[in-house]
Amino acid sequence: STTPYLIGMMCYGIPMLTVCTAANCLCVYKLIKFTKFQNRKETSFSLISVCIFITQAINICLVIVSSFCTIGKNAPCSLAVSLYTPFSSDFLSLGPAVYTMLVPGPIRTRAIKLICKTVRMKGGNS
Repeated sequence: STTPYLIGMMCYGIPMLTVCTAANCLCVYKLIKFTKFQNRKETSFSLISVCIFITQAINICLVIVSSFCTIGKNAPCSLAVSLYTPFSSDFLSLGPAVYTMLVPGPIRTRAIKLICKTVRMKGGNS
């Protein structure tokens, strides 16, 4: 039976989601409160951190929903969640790299310079 494992996952996932949500809410509050003292790099990093938290919270919620569906013996719900969880997990795992490239900051600036340099080098070799 997988029920003890699912209960363990829920006992870990729900408190972790609650603690992380509270910590992120506190960080967002402080970010808003001290916005006028922050520079652009700190704001970009904070935005990336909030986006990463949101994607991880979605992953944890999927695990919790999957556990509830399995424990409750709700076959259609369990099947639907099990079917989409691998895809959503992979999709959400790509998020941090995408956010890093979309949010203005030093990493994006450096990556764009490297891409432009590489394209120029390949264009010259043709």
